[in-house]
Amino acid sequence: MNGVVELAKLFRARDNVVNSGVQLGRVVSPLPDIKVALGDKILLTKEHLIFGAHMLRSYKRNCSITGSMAFSDVNAAFSAEGEIEFTDTLKAGDRVIIIPTKDEQKYYVLDKAVSV
Repeated sequence: MNGVVELAKLFRARDNVVNSGVQLGRVVSPLPDIKVALGDKILLTKEHLIFGAHMLRSYKRNCSITGSMAFSDVNAAFSAEGEIEFTDTLKAGDRVIIIPTKDEQKYYVLDKAVSV
């Protein structure tokens, strides 16, 4: 009987593998009540997620732009300073790069994942 118990422990250990590295999640429903699936068994809600600010709608950054333009025989230099506001955000079906906290109670959502 001891061998059967040991075999059962091995199966249990295999099924409970902790993956605390970088993972890919899939957005099931978008913000503000976002849900992100990790595989087929785990569904994370906004209470479990911490986002990089740049991923949120209405995220603003200061910017400066410099350049030059040519008009016929005249070159004109220009520069401008201002603010860029990002208006897009995550949509259902998007893949996201996430990393769990040490206790795996919260997950950092780093960015949207894309393939080239």
